[in-house]
Amino acid sequence: MKDLYIAKNKKSINQTFNINPKIQLNLLLNFESYDFSTQYEDLYFPEEKLIKFNIGYLKLMIKGGKLRITQERENGKAKPHNRGMEPYGAFSIVEDDGKLKFDYI
Repeated sequence: MKDLYIAKNKKSINQTFNINPKIQLNLLLNFESYDFSTQYEDLYFPEEKLIKFNIGYLKLMIKGGKLRITQERENGKAKPHNRGMEPYGAFSIVEDDGKLKFDYI
């Protein structure tokens, strides 16, 4: 039995190994980088956005809907928050039903 197992599972140095490594990527979606862009008016997140990781790119796609990025405003300007007078607190609103799709490149 032991010899049968070793013969069946033996690998040699000249063989090609097919290894499909599993990679876990963590992505935190927040909109702080849009604080200054949205202080006077809303904007729409692009339909496709490439996000760079140290091992490649992740493509974020919005299909069938829109993602509006905005923040609370007072008299046409972003409301000041407890961080001082800098704009702070951009958030997103999903308009229309859509799907978020991720693809590793």
